[in-house]
Amino acid sequence: MPRIRTLKPEHRQHRKVGALADREYRLWVGMICEADDEGRLVADAEQLRALLWAFHPSVTTDDVESALGRLVSTRLVRVWWVGRTRYAFFPDWKQHQRINKPSPSKLPSPRAKRL
Repeated sequence: MPRIRTLKPEHRQHRKVGALADREYRLWVGMICEADDEGRLVADAEQLRALLWAFHPSVTTDDVESALGRLVSTRLVRVWWVGRTRYAFFPDWKQHQRINKPSPSKLPSPRAKRL
């Protein structure tokens, strides 16, 4: 479920975030907004495309997969699979988000099958 989140003004100068292409950056911010209070979310590229680029049909699921791959390669997010569902989490979540009255995640926790 989407949440109200904050980003520090200096996030754009972060060495990993600042190097992202526009589409990768939009995905990163959108995933932050979609993450639960523990920084977890379903990382389905088709669903993310529909949520974050609903008014931009030229953005394809393959484009989102590519952007997600970049977020994973820069270690801004980590992904893992449970069955046929891919999940993501932000490894530095607690350093950057302060949650008032957090709710426990309903999603599985990251396990050994990380990509």
